[in-house]
Amino acid sequence: MVDAQSETLAASRLDLFKPTDLRKPSLPLWKKLAKFENGELLIESISKALETFDDERVGEIRIVMSGNDNINAKIFETFGIGGVKSRKTYYDLIALLKEHRDKISTKDESEIHLNIKGKDVFMDINSKSDGIAAPQLLKVDRYTGFSSLDTPYTSQQLTFYLSKEVALLALLGIYSSFVTNVRQQQQSYYYFLFFSPEEVAGLLNSPSLAEKFFLVKESVRESLRELLRRTTFNELLLIETTLNLELQRLMETENLDKISLTLFKIAHEGQTYKIYEQIPITVYRNPAFYETAKKYFRDPLKFSEKLRKAITQGVIPSALQF
Repeated sequence: MVDAQSETLAASRLDLFKPTDLRKPSLPLWKKLAKFENGELLIESISKALETFDDERVGEIRIVMSGNDNINAKIFETFGIGGVKSRKTYYDLIALLKEHRDKISTKDESEIHLNIKGKDVFMDINSKSDGIAAPQLLKVDRYTGFSSLDTPYTSQQLTFYLSKEVALLALLGIYSSFVTNVRQQQQSYYYFLFFSPEEVAGLLNSPSLAEKFFLVKESVRESLRELLRRTTFNELLLIETTLNLELQRLMETENLDKISLTLFKIAHEGQTYKIYEQIPITVYRNPAFYETAKKYFRDPLKFSEKLRKAITQGVIPSALQF
């Protein structure tokens, strides 16, 4: 596996199979977009996914593009949609793609792998003239090389190009993984929730688990979204996911023991984005805390839920902001 560029894109590719907003009953996004055949997860129509996008949720993705990014115009051009160009914000780009979804026609198959030629990296294309330069958000603070010692590219500066289909997949992943943005000390921070690398590998090998995993991930995303509006302290974020009774019940319902996620805190600086924090978050079906609570409380689950609410929803988050 390669560096942050492709890890972010790989996570985006998987994250597009997420369910839609769980607060609103609708057919999950991944079911509209994919089907199982002989144990494999197959993409049917990327444009179908856009139909399921929640307008309110799209409007929250107020991420400004880098000055050098041109995906806001190039993607419409490559799909043959004339006279359309979004503002240089991701919410406007995704909203326009949804508006013009009926005009989007994609090829039947895409080769989701990297092809390196000189100083250029191609995904699903063979030359830069056929593709779209990857926006800075997909490269997050990585100017040089690949981290694999099997290649000679560790110290080289490479340019990343995507086919129009892969670019659209990446944008679907941004919609899926975006949690919220928080303004602190005149700086905007963007939070994204991805599966951990080991979970990504596991899902690629066992796509039948996709629905279960994304149901839990979406529930975690919504829980963190609400909490981050009150506090950004990592300890409270971990308490929220560890003691959240709804998450434990969902894990039990889906018969899952553990899911590993990573919360990224990203900021836009100059012509690029920087990763400020990567917060590992693990959701357990039976957290170790419960075993200890059983020794002292008749109903450890009820106690844990009350403790979670007291810590994450009471005066503590407000007090910690000062």
